[in-house]
Amino acid sequence: MVSIYSDLARTGFQVDGLHMPAFLKKWFGVWVGSFLFAGCCNSATADASVGTADDNALLDRWLNAQTNLVTWSSEFVQIRKFPTLVNPLKTVGHVDFKAPHSFRWQLGEPAKTVAVRHTDEVLIYYPRLKRAERYPLSAEAKGPWKDAMSLLDAGFPRSRAELEDRFEIVKMECRDGLGFLSLVPKSLRSRRILTGLRIEFGEESMEMLAAEFEFADGSMMRTVYQNPSSNPELGDDLFELKLGADVQILEPASK
Repeated sequence: MVSIYSDLARTGFQVDGLHMPAFLKKWFGVWVGSFLFAGCCNSATADASVGTADDNALLDRWLNAQTNLVTWSSEFVQIRKFPTLVNPLKTVGHVDFKAPHSFRWQLGEPAKTVAVRHTDEVLIYYPRLKRAERYPLSAEAKGPWKDAMSLLDAGFPRSRAELEDRFEIVKMECRDGLGFLSLVPKSLRSRRILTGLRIEFGEESMEMLAAEFEFADGSMMRTVYQNPSSNPELGDDLFELKLGADVQILEPASK
C-alpha cells in the first residue's frame, strides 16, 4: 500500500526552493468553486472588452447571474495530471461555501483531507495521520507562503472591474451550449504558482460546470462539479473543525 506521505510529497511543488504542500493546488478547485459565486455578488459592467459584443454580453450575464447566491454546495471530481506520472490521479470530494468567506472542503470518501475556513485562517485536517495544519491568511505568513496565501485569500473578483484588474482575459467564447472563460493572473507573484485557468459554465443555466488550472511546475488540475445546490441552509458549525486532543497541530507558514 502506498503511503499517504508519498502522495503528499509528489503532489506538492516548489516556490523559491520552499516545498509547498499539495493542498495549495487542490484548493484552487474549491477556491474557484466557492468564491466564484459569492465573489461575483456585486458584479457590474466595466468598459474593457474581451472580444465581440456577444462575448462581453455572455460574460456580463454570467457575472450577474450570481447575485442571489449566498450559500453553495457541490460534489466534485478532481483530476490531476503531472509531468512525472503516466496516468492522471482522480479523486472525489464535496465542497460547502457560505458568504462571505466560509468554506468546508472534503477530499476523498471516506475523507482523506478536510479543509475549513471560518475566520482568518485555513485549517487542514488529515484524519489518517491525526495531524492538522494551520495556515493564517494574514501578515503571519512569510516569504513564498505569503505569496501563496495572498492568492488564496483574494478569492474570486467581486465585479467585472475587479476581474480585469486581477486577471488578463485571454479568451471568452461559447460553443455547444457552453461558455469558456480563459484567464491568467496579472500578478507576477501569482504566476509563480498559477499560470492559467479556464472556467466552463452553461450558456443557459449560467451554472459553473468545471474549472481547469495550469501550474508553474507543468502540472494541471481539472475540477468537475456535480449535483450543485444553490442557497442550501448551512449552519456556522459546519465550518468549524473540532479536533481531538490526540491531533497534532502544525503551523508550516510561520517558518
